[in-house]
Amino acid sequence: MGAQPSRWTQLSRTAPAGSRTLHLLAGVNWGPGTVLALAPSGFDPGEAEQVTVAARSRDGRTLTLRAPLRYRHYGEVTRGVDERAEVGALSRAITVTSPAAARRARQGGSLMVLRGGTLRASGVAFTGLGRAGHKGMYPVHFHRAGLQAHSFVADSSFSEPFNRCLTLHGTQGARVEGNVTFGASGHCFFLEDGTETGNQLLGNLAVQTRATPPGEAILDTDVLAAAFWITNPDNVLRGNVAAGAEHSGFWYSLPPQPQGDGVTPEEARTIRPRRTALGEFRDNVAHSTGHTGLFVDNLKNPPGVLEAPNYSPPRPADFQGLTAYKNRRRGAWLRGTGLRLSRVRLADNAIGVTFAAADAELRGGVVVGESDNRTGPPSRRSRTFPCAVSSSTTVRWRCRTCCLPALSPRRSARPGRWGRCSSVRFSFIRPAAPRACAL
Repeated sequence: MGAQPSRWTQLSRTAPAGSRTLHLLAGVNWGPGTVLALAPSGFDPGEAEQVTVAARSRDGRTLTLRAPLRYRHYGEVTRGVDERAEVGALSRAITVTSPAAARRARQGGSLMVLRGGTLRASGVAFTGLGRAGHKGMYPVHFHRAGLQAHSFVADSSFSEPFNRCLTLHGTQGARVEGNVTFGASGHCFFLEDGTETGNQLLGNLAVQTRATPPGEAILDTDVLAAAFWITNPDNVLRGNVAAGAEHSGFWYSLPPQPQGDGVTPEEARTIRPRRTALGEFRDNVAHSTGHTGLFVDNLKNPPGVLEAPNYSPPRPADFQGLTAYKNRRRGAWLRGTGLRLSRVRLADNAIGVTFAAADAELRGGVVVGESDNRTGPPSRRSRTFPCAVSSSTTVRWRCRTCCLPALSPRRSARPGRWGRCSSVRFSFIRPAAPRACAL
């Protein structure tokens, strides 16, 4: 089977566009033919690249590529903020994929774990999986699996999945560690309905999480895709990187009570995600997103729920060690009470942090307006500036007021339920002349 590929690392110096050489922070064992995911380091999520190794130096710290880079990738710590682009291997000794015809139709296969089952996956490349537009058909799906303390997906990769990457649904205690993803469609690491607790997401690298075309979206928010979608705060997120998500890196979208298929009456009665203590959020990185690095906000309530969509835990929720840079809107947005950001490293964001909150605190860290990673502001010609038409979706209409997607010139996906906007007037937004969003 060969040695397990090295986990992802970072560049040790800047790789200019046109270069065929990557200098790495740590030595790796990636040999010729290994396909890599290379994260963006500017404002454009589309500057992520898949590259292939042609040769490796003896110490494993220098790679020669088969083809020149299309974009510049930064490799420095600047003004106390680590903005070195990440790079990870997508190739593995074991590959799970779909037939070519299924991949062309975006109707790939799925691996599902049910209650009573156990999955121990390590060193697996999951590629071309997931069925676009079909609920429940995800590359790896723990479906109402219950306690999964002996299950893990580790040191594996997800490349070009058609419907998310890995879903935890009604599952507790699973470990998701050291994985690399590239080109996900819709929310990538997805905790589904709010009953998921005690899971560990550790050291994962999610590169280029794309918005889902509206006709394929499972949730309305899949057209505003996040690398990590969390519906219950009682989970551990430590050392993960969200690089190049089209909306948010980490989105805590906490419902008032569990939502979705299979929620039991007991779960609906006893579980309150918005009132649940934060498990752990520590030393995570979000950069080069189309909107916000860390987004703690449900945005909307289900029908009949009148309470504000605030996260108000029983004790202060401390989001520790966040690094957020080159996010087009904000490094962080937190809505609720008793919320804290500590030991942050924020740079090159339009706004460092917004507390739509009471009893909120920013404690320690570094906030930099503009670092030495001089990519310039987002380009109006960019496909995602700042709410222009996404290259990977079929959205062609957006609200004049809040820029959120519409299904037609006069009809939103859910009129009046998004954010602050209740407008039903929509117009075509050209990438060359976008409007700014309200949030």
